[in-house]
Amino acid sequence: MMKKLIVIMLLLILSVTVAAGAVIIESPWTLTQHFGGGGVGMFYSLVKDDTLILVDGGYTANAESVRAVIEENGGYVDYWFLTHYHDDHCDAFNTLWPEYKDRIGIVYVTPLSWEDFEPHCQEWDSPESFRTFLDQTEGYENIVPLKRGDKFEIDGLQVNVFNAWDEEILKYSTDVANNCSLVFRIDTGRTSVLFLGDMVAEGLANLILEQFGANQVKATCIQAAHHGWAPSLISFYEALEPKEMFVDAAEYYLTSEEYANAHGVLVRWCEENSIPMHDYSSVPYSMTMK
Repeated sequence: MMKKLIVIMLLLILSVTVAAGAVIIESPWTLTQHFGGGGVGMFYSLVKDDTLILVDGGYTANAESVRAVIEENGGYVDYWFLTHYHDDHCDAFNTLWPEYKDRIGIVYVTPLSWEDFEPHCQEWDSPESFRTFLDQTEGYENIVPLKRGDKFEIDGLQVNVFNAWDEEILKYSTDVANNCSLVFRIDTGRTSVLFLGDMVAEGLANLILEQFGANQVKATCIQAAHHGWAPSLISFYEALEPKEMFVDAAEYYLTSEEYANAHGVLVRWCEENSIPMHDYSSVPYSMTMK
């Protein structure tokens, strides 16, 4: 009888230990939409235990906000995704790189070269931001370019890449700097977020659906392309059936009559479909990705 009791107690202890271990292993990610600086910008963090992932960062003026997030999470960035090289997306990174370059693990980027960018430079582009990025990071092996179709895992997160710079983009737009944006989905298996950066070409959105299929691209949450300035992508959003939308812009752009034909289209679509929309009026906005 005593032996049976001892065995039962040991099994109970073992089950509790395994359960406790499972809780630690399955600790959820926290995704936070931060203020990206100015009226528009882009800055997200994903945190799980001692792992920190950043997406973009915003303007130079936003660098101190990015620094605060880094320091609050141990002072080390494990992975940093830069969707593209406009100032409202990469200048905070450019500002912090000299100080943090030895405390950044992997930087995932779109593989745009200066030679491919320069002939297509537009008046709204930020060539000085791109040039600074290239000059500062030249020769660093932790700058990792991604390509369309890449798949990999980060600490239990599945990452699928649906868009990155290649010459295919020129079939749909000469706005290279925006449309070379990394488009990627981060997926826990139960919750997913699709980042679109500033990809605005409807043809590229259709190409993504053709190449990968809507079921492979669908996400629980979508970061609205180009801060909501992409009304032509509404049919793309519809195909992906998001439960929430992130719009990296000040509330003014979403409510002003001046932008009714751009941001207003997205606002109306979200309202008509009862899809919560998170903009700069609610940052920092955090959600748990279980």
